[in-house]
Amino acid sequence: MRHRIIIGIMSLMITGTSLATTVSNYHPTLTSGATKKGECFTSSVAVVRPDAWRCTVGNEIYDPCFTTPAKNKLVCDIDPSKSKEGFFLELIKPLPAATDLIAAPTINVWMFKLMDGSTCTPFTGTMPIIETNSGTLVLKYGCHDPNLKNPKITVGILDDSLKIGSTWQAKKAYFIITETQKPRIIKVEAVNVDTVWQ
Repeated sequence: MRHRIIIGIMSLMITGTSLATTVSNYHPTLTSGATKKGECFTSSVAVVRPDAWRCTVGNEIYDPCFTTPAKNKLVCDIDPSKSKEGFFLELIKPLPAATDLIAAPTINVWMFKLMDGSTCTPFTGTMPIIETNSGTLVLKYGCHDPNLKNPKITVGILDDSLKIGSTWQAKKAYFIITETQKPRIIKVEAVNVDTVWQ
């Protein structure tokens, strides 16, 4: 069965309520979590901030990790949507020279929560690109949707669809990616944003 989607002229249903979006400027604090040793190799890809870094612990990449008041320690794997403190990253090498920071984009967030309970973070590798009959769709954020029951369906936020307002909005895409078939969109809907972390 072919699924058709017409971006721009399709009628998008707004999900969630119209409560105002909470905007939080995240400030790293000392965590009571575990300490792991690792290193940072470049500035964060997830967010444009002078205190945010892309780091490794063994073969695992963490982005963003934030500098803290403690010397040679960063805090990584934070999830403010769940009050998760993350862990200390104790540097085995000094921080590298910071990448020249471009001007922060108008919308510069590293995590946000939708009013349907989904949490979304930027893709820090290759962003999924999906060809449709009406054009190319790029997914900038990947989301965890606790309401989604089908494990074959992936959820993301379309690039440039996050809009600032008293209630922020975005376009949420449901799509399927398999090893043998091209990615295909199931549906796109407009959603309200509950909280953003910058």
